Amino acid sequence: MRKLTYPFFVALLATHASLVSAVEAPAQLVEDLRDASPGDVVTLGFSAGNSVVALNASPNRLATQGGTLIYSDDPETVLSSGVLYRDDVEAGLSRVYLYHVNGTGSAKKFGLVIENIGTGNANVAITRRTLRSPSGNYVAIGKAASRDFYTNPQTLTPLVLPPGQPVLADSALSASIATANQLVHSIHDITSDQPLRLSTVMVGSSTNLLTAFPTLAKSPDDGENREGTFTGTLRTTTTPYVYDTASGIRRLRIADGGEFLTDPPLSGIDADTGAAALLRGNYGVDYDISLDVTSSDGRHLAVLLNPRGGAYGGYALTTLGNATPIGAMMSNDTSGQIPTTTHAGVCATVAPTVATQTLRVQLTPAGASSLAIDVLLVPFHVPTASWTIY
Repeated sequence: MRKLTYPFFVALLATHASLVSAVEAPAQLVEDLRDASPGDVVTLGFSAGNSVVALNASPNRLATQGGTLIYSDDPETVLSSGVLYRDDVEAGLSRVYLYHVNGTGSAKKFGLVIENIGTGNANVAITRRTLRSPSGNYVAIGKAASRDFYTNPQTLTPLVLPPGQPVLADSALSASIATANQLVHSIHDITSDQPLRLSTVMVGSSTNLLTAFPTLAKSPDDGENREGTFTGTLRTTTTPYVYDTASGIRRLRIADGGEFLTDPPLSGIDADTGAAALLRGNYGVDYDISLDVTSSDGRHLAVLLNPRGGAYGGYALTTLGNATPIGAMMSNDTSGQIPTTTHAGVCATVAPTVATQTLRVQLTPAGASSLAIDVLLVPFHVPTASWTIY
């Protein structure tokens, strides 16, 4: 077999790129998009995924910013009371993503305990809280949390913690009673001027959590490696991507976990074991993507969400320039999802613009849904009105 030289390999890549760039929306999809509303699910009718150019492929990947992300999802189904995950974090911003199911036969409650491990009083603020009531409808909880993260970012009363004192981060979380097989899901953004120890726990529904806390044992993990401490809470553009509808369909990959690591998982440490950890799905990460868009060919633009790893149901927020943001839940009903890779949910449609405008897309991966997903940019023609002679 003849060895491929580097210039020939580059030529192959260039040929592949030219083929990929030719992807356009088929006629049926164009017709469907003309009447589509945010949250509608459409059939693509073309091969998406890696057949479409990814704007955030290396070396143009999204930047990772923000503080520390603690991901607590192991064991996902908790079989005994105890500490679920614990780690120490430096002063600054920490986000705690809690996602656990009560796998016992009795009522339980979950909590997030904060301890000041610094040398002085800690000024602690919960700057964003997303909390859903316990439920057996996991998809509905994941979807609602992904929406509330943007539309209902609650804050809590600031705390002043002396060194060594444990306190419940959120009394509402600790008061939520989960019966058998119910999911508890919360996201808390915590800022502090002292280092903290953060612990997620589960105890019996009648147990005083803070009284029991000092003697709680570690609840055994389930071996699925769904926990860890990671650097970064935000994936974003430092410079907007440039997009013209004349270039055809393009995509932005979110939370790639496969061979083509366009948007790789966060890397970190499992504090329970000291082993390296990957945050597959990038759950808890806030995606904030900007594009400078034009329509030199006069076409409209549809912003779609296309699942690549399985069914997906979640929320996306799309803003054009200074216009009112458009929120879309995929799909429109409470627990529905975009079913397959051949379907997509409509985030928004944009009228043609010759002058450059900034398009902003925001989302956080929804729990109980599969990643990766692609944000598809799909140009389509809308006929102009004309006179008809009778």
